[in-house]
Amino acid sequence: MTTDITTKLKTACAIPASKEVTFECQIHGVQTYTTYLRRDGSWAEPYCPECRRIEKERAELLAEMQADAKERAVGLTRALHCERPLDFDVPCFSNYQPETQEEERNLSICRRFAERFTERELERERAHNAQEPDWRSKNFMGLLLFGNYGTGKTHLAYSILKELDRQGLPGFYITIPDLFDRISDRVNRIDVADTLGKLCMVSCLVLDEIGVQSGDADEKKRLYQIIDGRIKNGRPTILVTNLDRSELVNLLTERVVSRVIQSSYKLFFTGRCRREPTRRSAEEVF
Repeated sequence: MTTDITTKLKTACAIPASKEVTFECQIHGVQTYTTYLRRDGSWAEPYCPECRRIEKERAELLAEMQADAKERAVGLTRALHCERPLDFDVPCFSNYQPETQEEERNLSICRRFAERFTERELERERAHNAQEPDWRSKNFMGLLLFGNYGTGKTHLAYSILKELDRQGLPGFYITIPDLFDRISDRVNRIDVADTLGKLCMVSCLVLDEIGVQSGDADEKKRLYQIIDGRIKNGRPTILVTNLDRSELVNLLTERVVSRVIQSSYKLFFTGRCRREPTRRSAEEVF
């Protein structure tokens, strides 16, 4: 009995057999790795130590970014006392139905913007941590979606935010009229400076219905502060409007519009309006 126990202890404490293997990493070239014999008699698969280190650092940085993004999105929702629109759950990339080459291209670009968002965020954070002078340029470019009513601009903006939710980097959606109504609300008074700071830092900000506002001097000032603040923090903004450039200039001033153009990839929507209902008989309607 004692002999059996001794044998088992020796086996349990035995250092696994090992050997050095040389292999070529596609990224870092020839590597030497010490592999160990498993209990089942197979050898552990070799891996590149440098790749493993990079993967570990990426996972740690991403987890930190995701925690910050969630905190900022929740904080902004609380600060403005608003939730996402009731129709937010329906639209997604898969049910957007392009009818023209222009719309197919717009879908492709919006999907690419969303799907590569995490990698651009990681690039910005690494550059910022390394104090690289151009760190802001890594992910400050947003989208300017403008054109006809009912062509799917908001549908694609919602779809982008859903993909960012999936990546753990939630953004924030609000219409311009709603934003300024809440900022000027005398009943539910908010800390304007704090809220503007949050708007400048949320991972991705969607500002919809630009042009459906009074366009007074205070609104122009606030909008410029938000857009400029996001550029300075290397954060992308998605702006949605039915106005063309000249109409935007008349409403917002050249100063604001030039800042928007500088920080946005423009997508035009010239298709037909999908909001027009299909003509039905009175019996079908009533």
